Amino acid sequence: MRKHLPTYSKVIGKKKPATLFHYTTTIGLLGISTSKKIWATDIRYFNDPKEFQHTLDIIHLIIEDFYKVSDDPKELEGLAYDFIEYLRINLGRKWNPEVYVVSFTEEGDLLSQWRGYCPKGGFSIGFDFDLLSQIAEIHDSDLLPCVYDPKIKKQIIQELLAFNNKKYVEAKDGNKQHDSDQLMHTITNEFIISLYAIAPMLKHESFKEEKEWRIVSSRLRVQPEINFRASESKIIPYIEISLCQVEEEVNFKSIYCGLDSANQLSKKAVMQLLRKNRLPEYAFKLSKTPYRSA
Repeated sequence: MRKHLPTYSKVIGKKKPATLFHYTTTIGLLGISTSKKIWATDIRYFNDPKEFQHTLDIIHLIIEDFYKVSDDPKELEGLAYDFIEYLRINLGRKWNPEVYVVSFTEEGDLLSQWRGYCPKGGFSIGFDFDLLSQIAEIHDSDLLPCVYDPKIKKQIIQELLAFNNKKYVEAKDGNKQHDSDQLMHTITNEFIISLYAIAPMLKHESFKEEKEWRIVSSRLRVQPEINFRASESKIIPYIEISLCQVEEEVNFKSIYCGLDSANQLSKKAVMQLLRKNRLPEYAFKLSKTPYRSA
């Protein structure tokens, strides 16, 4: 699909960071170390329920712009009116993605991440980028960078619309006897499936300091076993992603210790915990961010 999205391909093609960090609580570090797995959460259950809605809002704005191009709504900018109209009417009712995401960032010691993921103290675990990329591939998933620039996000979705519109027009012209409603239904579904893979990466520009990357897995591609965990107010679905083979140990590249966890006893315990992971002592760093949890 990426070959049909040259703008996003350029984003993906930029220089890769050597290390990506995953912020987690003390319990999270213990769980990752002992289970050798990391959890990817159903994006519909993220703390910000509007996050996935962001992409839908961009699409609606793009479609509205197309309708403003001409006094005659059937003369849209290079797009088939019946395809866009069907998409406009049906997109909202079809928008119920089951996509699982685990978040990483290029920043290992960032205040907003400590506050968001470790409000009572925790750790920022550094993983080798190439290793995470291999792990994602093994699990039929993608490791992708988030996009924050409004112009780039809009261009990515426009390219995806144009690609699916072209498929619709060619199929319609190639078979005049084809049921146009069924054809639009099929192409629209294909568009939405492609969108599920891209939407988790399109984030509001206010989050750009996070420099986030995500491993994204869709149940439309694979059928992983779904697990459940409890938050204070809801049951949250997630899937497990193995970080190594059963007989191996997780390869941690570095660890930042949040200030509330940063005492000598805590450091000693963590080093004992990760001894089997062969984490050198110099790779254990104390956060320099001036932050204390509530």
